[in-house]
Amino acid sequence: MFTFKEDTTIVGVSELRSNFNKVIEIMKKTKVMLGKRNKPVAVIVPIERYNKMEEVIEEIEDLEYGLIAKERYENSRPEDYIDIAEVKKLIEDAEKKRRKAAHDKNPYLSRIPLAVLRDKKSRHFTGKRGTSQSTRTKRKQ
Repeated sequence: MFTFKEDTTIVGVSELRSNFNKVIEIMKKTKVMLGKRNKPVAVIVPIERYNKMEEVIEEIEDLEYGLIAKERYENSRPEDYIDIAEVKKLIEDAEKKRRKAAHDKNPYLSRIPLAVLRDKKSRHFTGKRGTSQSTRTKRKQ
C-alpha cells in the first residue's frame, strides 16, 4: 500500500487479494484507489458513498433534462405540435395500410386483429378465434 495525500491510498491488485479485510478497514478512513504498478486504475468506495454519488448524478441529469425541456418549450411555436385527433388519424391510416398490405399478401390475414396474429417465435397462430391448439396450423412466410 502506498498513501499519498493524507486521505488517499493506492492498493495493488495482489495486495487487495491477500489483504481484502485490511483494505476494507482502510477504505472506511481514506479514499482507496486500486493501482497497477503504482498508477491508479480504479476507485473503491463504500456503498453508502456510491449511492449518494448516484443520487447526485441523477439530480444533475434531471436538472439538465428540465432545462432542455424548458428551452424547447420557450423556442417552440404552436405549429410545432400535433393535435391528438391528428395523431389518432395517423395511427388509423397506418393500420389501414398494414391491413391492405396483409390483404394483398393473404386475404384471410387482413380480417384478423393485430393481437391475434401469429407468435413470431413459435410460428403458430396465437389467437382465440374459436380454434383449438390441435387445429392451428403453421403459416408459411
